[in-house]
Amino acid sequence: GTEKLLQFCRVARQCGFQWAWSDTCCIDKANHSELSESIMSMFQWYRNSALTIVYLGDAHTDTMEKSVWFRRGWTLQELLAPPVIQLYKKDWTPFGKAGRDENSNLFNHKQDPELLKSLSCASGVAEKHIGDFTPGIGPARERLRWASTREVFKKEDEAYSVVGIHGLHTLTVQYGIQEKAFRSMQEELLKRSKRLDLLDW
Repeated sequence: GTEKLLQFCRVARQCGFQWAWSDTCCIDKANHSELSESIMSMFQWYRNSALTIVYLGDAHTDTMEKSVWFRRGWTLQELLAPPVIQLYKKDWTPFGKAGRDENSNLFNHKQDPELLKSLSCASGVAEKHIGDFTPGIGPARERLRWASTREVFKKEDEAYSVVGIHGLHTLTVQYGIQEKAFRSMQEELLKRSKRLDLLDW
């Protein structure tokens, strides 16, 4: 809650930033227009960030594989989109050796070979994609599989949480349609890629 937000701001300030944005409290989910725009823009917001701070509140050691963060649908784009990412444990100490020197606050875990390997094992995404990901249609089947083991609270978010990863920014956001949201995304992918194997992933 509040403590997590305060710690998040503290880390951002230590890294030299005066402003920070948190997706958990900076989106008015009651406003459909704002929510829709946010969903379609989320990937690009992470992509354009100078730094993305990831807090794994259930990780007490440098072992991250069991963290629920890697099983949530929305966090896949948080892993892939940002060019610079820092991961923190429950006590807000950074993973690995990076960042333990008081003069190295601007470290990037995507450039740490050991952390990159751990991120790949935990997420099921190849190191090359985590280190340098390009959104788009292909290879769409592989990207759908990355998301297939992740959990979302609303059925529609199975589609909406990965639209940015596929480079789809014109999909209509509508809740209450259940599986139709995912089928709409598949249809859009089929139109653009012309690959029928997208139906068998």
